[in-house]
Amino acid sequence: MKYGLLTNPLHNWAVLRIGKTNKRRNNAEGTVLCSSTILWTKGEYSDNWKLDQIKIIPKEEALKIIHTNHYQFPKLTVDFDGTLFSTHSDFPKIGKQKLIHKLVANYVRYKHKRGWITILNTLRENGKGLEEAKQACEDYNIPIDLYNENFKPDIIRWGESRKIGAQLSIDDTQVGFIGWLLRRFG
Repeated sequence: MKYGLLTNPLHNWAVLRIGKTNKRRNNAEGTVLCSSTILWTKGEYSDNWKLDQIKIIPKEEALKIIHTNHYQFPKLTVDFDGTLFSTHSDFPKIGKQKLIHKLVANYVRYKHKRGWITILNTLRENGKGLEEAKQACEDYNIPIDLYNENFKPDIIRWGESRKIGAQLSIDDTQVGFIGWLLRRFG
């Protein structure tokens, strides 16, 4: 018996028990065991789940999600000034996007396509440059799901916090090779 995780761009999720798969037709048959939304109801059966949209997961992981009724979407936070764009001396103007910033932006796009929630974690606030940062991300097709805030299901589960929770953060001030590259070539 296989178990799968089905997610969508709205960050809904469902745990499936997969009965059969057909790679040639790119589909799977299965039953919904647990879900975050009424989009997929518990017990629902389908013989037409898209196989390439299902992440096969171990039974232990499936049971943990079912038991807690919570799937921890992976999250990436990324800083704006000095990380996605160079720092401009005339704040809140947006600096240029050099090669290193383009590489970081491409990495953000890559993670977003793989289901990660992307969060812009910046000192810019509403009325103090955040609108310009949002527009720059939109203009350069950098997919950002949230701005200076935590993912709503995480807030419901663990409470509100000023600290942005994520599995991975990218910032020009961080210690290590990426931070050094951003400081050196940004």
